[in-house]
Amino acid sequence: MRAVPGGAPFPAGLPPLPQGPLGWRLARIRACVSRARIDAELARGADPWSRGDLMLRAARLGSLTERRCIALTLKALVSLAEDQRPASPYLSVRHRAVLGQREALLTLADRLAEPAPVEVSVVAELVQLLTDSSSPVYVGGTHPQRLGEVTTRCLQEIFGDDLAYG
Repeated sequence: MRAVPGGAPFPAGLPPLPQGPLGWRLARIRACVSRARIDAELARGADPWSRGDLMLRAARLGSLTERRCIALTLKALVSLAEDQRPASPYLSVRHRAVLGQREALLTLADRLAEPAPVEVSVVAELVQLLTDSSSPVYVGGTHPQRLGEVTTRCLQEIFGDDLAYG
């Protein structure tokens, strides 16, 4: 065991956390500037406790307020697909792919909006699905089949092997 300022023991498996207000401010800036990279790391299962920027982003993604925003965005994505509208002038939604995963996306949105915690890796993967232009939900993104793989993996992580979620 190492000692941290004040002499308290620090578990050997954890890296030191940012020290002082300046250290935490720098970690927040890194988390904000590198959000897409950090989300990708968290989606792949990176340990949120391994670095200050990961910990700050994981705390944000795990908060009920942020999860509810993501849930609303998932529902808006389904609505765009139902109405055959583009996400923006620069991004077009793969309507058929999104509608094919409509039930799964809405189930995930409903679960994110609940107070019970959700694995940070699931939340990060759903954020990537919504914000990355190479996402399978957008024209020009990865193969649309990948959307089904992502939703299935997220549902399994949340509900386990009992996929009777609907």
